[in-house]
Amino acid sequence: MNKCICVAALIGVLLSLNAPAFGYDGSLAGFKAHVAEFAPQTPIPEQLTTTELNGATIRYGIWRTTKARKGLVVFASGRTEFIEKNLPAYTELLAKGFDVYTFDWRGQGLSERQLRHSEPGHIEDFAIYLADLDAFIQQIVQPEQQTGMKLLMGHSMGGHIGLRYLQQHHNVFDRAQFSSPMMGIKANTWLTRQFVGFLHWAGWGQSCAPGSQPVWKSYLDQDACSAIKSGIVSLPEKPERALLYSNNLNHLAQASCWVEQSLAHNPKHHLGLGCPTIDWVKAAFRSIEDAKGHLDQIKIPVVIVGSADDKVVTFSAQQQACSSMGNCCLWQTTGREDKPAAHEILIEIDDYTNQYWTAFDALTHSSDAGCACAELRDRFSHLQCSKEDD
Repeated sequence: MNKCICVAALIGVLLSLNAPAFGYDGSLAGFKAHVAEFAPQTPIPEQLTTTELNGATIRYGIWRTTKARKGLVVFASGRTEFIEKNLPAYTELLAKGFDVYTFDWRGQGLSERQLRHSEPGHIEDFAIYLADLDAFIQQIVQPEQQTGMKLLMGHSMGGHIGLRYLQQHHNVFDRAQFSSPMMGIKANTWLTRQFVGFLHWAGWGQSCAPGSQPVWKSYLDQDACSAIKSGIVSLPEKPERALLYSNNLNHLAQASCWVEQSLAHNPKHHLGLGCPTIDWVKAAFRSIEDAKGHLDQIKIPVVIVGSADDKVVTFSAQQQACSSMGNCCLWQTTGREDKPAAHEILIEIDDYTNQYWTAFDALTHSSDAGCACAELRDRFSHLQCSKEDD
């Protein structure tokens, strides 16, 4: 009897050695296994790994185009995001002939977290993000050794940090394009700033901002991975939160599926992110103010694509930022009245993502933002340019 038990146990061990790890571990092998099951047409990165940058373990990915190469794009994601979330954007860029370099911000994705409880998003100063971005560019991308056009692209928080980077580094990139950059937050009022300052003073800096949840929450009510495999993704019973970000439920399901699989692999450090901390909010308010006074130092052509219906960041702040630059074109998305563009333009329905990529084509074809605006104005009337054609 004991011999049978031992043989059965040995067989179980041997089978487990050949079985795939449960969930998604963030590795290149894990990436290949995940997309084979849930997103078979997804391009595979050349590298997906971690390294030490600016005193932290930072995870990054590199994709190489198989088309005639035009240059490279450094992609800076938004708060709560992770490398895999913006795969639709990388797919477009690769098809247009651009290599893609991107990473998980410290405190997000599978980069090093800042707190013992890993899910709250914490930072004490956005200058740390800026230093991380510069370290990634100088040590991993090494733009001075690259040929072709060099572009910086960013979404939301990544767009804000990207604009601040361009203020300080004038000869790294040839052009830049940002979606819904975080140049203003609706909650950024005098009263809120005073309250946040008090909470920081009282020692609550590492605690969740009031009204936010410490743990990651899916966009959907249903299991996202199961929904993808069944081909049926349903609107949540309370859809307001999902629709803050995108009208494209399939893209939201893909984003949530990555986190679900990562959570299954390691509940203590996965792709998802919960609340912003008090200190993160305090640092964001300060960084937004710091950015306003120096935007005229950005000389390269910049295109900003935003939605007037965005309820996460303020579109009016994007208008002001574009007007402050000497070479900027602002694209205000337009489309269906029943489904106005939400915050996540890069994973929106085709009506809006197509507008983003039309703007990108105009930017890369033009010598400056004024020319890009002129090219776009021939087809659209909802543009604001800070630089008109001579």
